[in-house]
Amino acid sequence: MENPRFADLHLHTRHSDGAHAPGKVVELAAGLGFTCVAITDHDTVAGYEQAAQAGDALGVRVITGMEVSTSLHGETVHILGYFFDPGHESILRIVDENQKVRLSRMERMVGKLNTLGIPARFDEVMEFTGKRGVGRMALARYLVAKGMSVSVERAFTSLIGDHGPAFEPMERFTPDQAIGLIASAGGASSLAHPGGGLDEGELAGYVEAGLDAIEVYNPCHDDAARARLYALARRFGLAVTGGSDCHGEPGGAQALGAVRLPYGRVEELQQRAAAAGAWRRGREDQDDEAA
Repeated sequence: MENPRFADLHLHTRHSDGAHAPGKVVELAAGLGFTCVAITDHDTVAGYEQAAQAGDALGVRVITGMEVSTSLHGETVHILGYFFDPGHESILRIVDENQKVRLSRMERMVGKLNTLGIPARFDEVMEFTGKRGVGRMALARYLVAKGMSVSVERAFTSLIGDHGPAFEPMERFTPDQAIGLIASAGGASSLAHPGGGLDEGELAGYVEAGLDAIEVYNPCHDDAARARLYALARRFGLAVTGGSDCHGEPGGAQALGAVRLPYGRVEELQQRAAAAGAWRRGREDQDDEAA
């Protein structure tokens, strides 16, 4: 009998706020028996090519992925994109605009840390992160490395978390905009780690905008949350995705291997993307004819 195949569709690398290079992440996944992964760095696809090369060498399928930072009513909402063309102008727009916003936000957060008596320096943060995205996880690691915080967790809870004194919001795309941009690049979208308290009216709005899936299987969801989210996926006719949301930290609930998504879920998501792509090409043909 053929061995079951599993995927992890939510992984981060050094190109955003993960600890490992893309090739290393794929190597670790292969060692744990995964046959498919998606690198879903925040607002960038810079790690895809290296991950795909490692996947070819190790027999692991690597699909295009990205976790898009969006905002709705002042709250952060993450939209996962899959199977899109990484060179499409819509994806490049997401990358360019969100990276500019991240840089501006980081400068403001460092300024707030300074007013709190913490001698963080923006140039040092940029040097520390290198080519990685300048998100809060990278800032937290910088604070620990420089002895300005005892731990990453402490940095978030006391300084840069959503309600911390050095927190700064980001002006981002709306979830509807991100869903549309992913679709225009031929991809499928999934609502990342929505939690068991997901509002049905809010979800209905995302579905109307073209949402394809819900991330049901995530370490932050307990059994009750997974059951409710799965029921919502069925009710709204959505696909189901899942992943560890691993950032490379050793151990912990979000370690690679914490979620093993059956490969059939990947195939279902790919069918969604193919259908969206066919619809998009049809609309483009109609527009060309009308021009």
